[in-house]
Amino acid sequence: MLPANHRPQLRARLGRTGSSFPRKRESTDGRAGVGKMMTALLILACIALPALTDAWAQRSGKPLAKEDVIGLLKGEVPPERVAQVARDQGISFPMTGATERELRDAGADDGLIEVLRGLAPKPAAPPHTEEPAPPPRSSGPPVLMIDAQPGNAQVYVDDEPVGTTSSEGRLKLSRLSAGSHLVRLSHARYQDYEQDVTLQGGQTATVSASLVARQAAQPPPASANTQPSGGDAASLGVLMSTTPPASGRGVMISDVVPGGPADRAGLRTGYTILRIEGRNVGSASQVQQALAAMRVGTVADVTYNDGSTVRTTGVRLGSRAALMPGGGAQGVSGSAGTTGTMSNATNAGVVSFLVEHDHGQTGRTFCVGIMIIGNGRLQYRSTTGVHSFDLALSDIREVKRNALYLAAIGAFHIRLRRGTTYNFAVVNAQGVAQPPDPLLEAVDRAMGQR
Repeated sequence: MLPANHRPQLRARLGRTGSSFPRKRESTDGRAGVGKMMTALLILACIALPALTDAWAQRSGKPLAKEDVIGLLKGEVPPERVAQVARDQGISFPMTGATERELRDAGADDGLIEVLRGLAPKPAAPPHTEEPAPPPRSSGPPVLMIDAQPGNAQVYVDDEPVGTTSSEGRLKLSRLSAGSHLVRLSHARYQDYEQDVTLQGGQTATVSASLVARQAAQPPPASANTQPSGGDAASLGVLMSTTPPASGRGVMISDVVPGGPADRAGLRTGYTILRIEGRNVGSASQVQQALAAMRVGTVADVTYNDGSTVRTTGVRLGSRAALMPGGGAQGVSGSAGTTGTMSNATNAGVVSFLVEHDHGQTGRTFCVGIMIIGNGRLQYRSTTGVHSFDLALSDIREVKRNALYLAAIGAFHIRLRRGTTYNFAVVNAQGVAQPPDPLLEAVDRAMGQR
């Protein structure tokens, strides 16, 4: 420390040469200004950060709310497409029983419900529980074993052909998804067998069945006149379509008389008759010509294509007059936009249309077949055997023209009370879309008469 007598001289010298104290205050003031600027920038960043986060969430896609899924379904977006959007964006709602009922009422099918269950947020486990944790679920795909007699049966899962059993009646399927499925076994001369099965990952389920033979046609009594008077002709008891089969060979069955000769022999709507007693046929008139020389009650060998396999079966012929009082046996059913009506009492008002069934890929994949309306039912069978169904009209909630999905081609949908939805378009023989109004009117009439 300087002596007291030196302090005035120091102050005087500092005053003459310029003191460092003012410069130090200026430096301190500068640092304070920088600090204030950094504080202001930090405040602005904190204010802007939530907005930036919200913008990023909007760009990346928010999880779907329940209302979003219902809106898509009511907008006639196929459940398969809704499931894909849910997989891409996730969902924000739990899958309760009430929620599932709302979704099914809007048009969700079993496949979409299964996807949403897997994506739904899981409820938090209670903080304290005395129950032991469940054992870990087995990993790996589920396996379905088919064991059916007789062998060589066609196997369908959810109406999709998946294979044929071996001659011993066995088939192993390991590419199915976990969940509930409908298994159907089909074999010529045997009744179809159906069973619901639930598959779980890493586990094997087995469907065992003994198919029941179809009831054989009974020969007429010995005293019966096998060739009725008045020139009555033999009949298969079918209606033939004017629409040529996809293969270009044979003639397609558009309807079968219930309990008639063809029905008892296992012939179905959508099958294609190729030959009768070795004679090739390609139209309804050729079918009648092939049967003209045959007697009622005799057995004719009929070769047909069921959509996947060519088979030959024996059909005991019936009387055309008995089967079709109006003379319509082997008659021609209407093509697109027209109708073919069976004239017997049990089939009065039955009409058929040529349609395309959309497979849920926005019109890129579909199958073509015959839709038959009447006798309290709505039936569809594709010409290739890919899809088919037989619905009671009482199970149908609505049949309505689409407002959005494939509306440009006049598509319409069939929505069942349990939530399943099918999309179709009426087409002509060349595959060109036609107005669906005649078909929709036929359904309205049939549903009003049930």
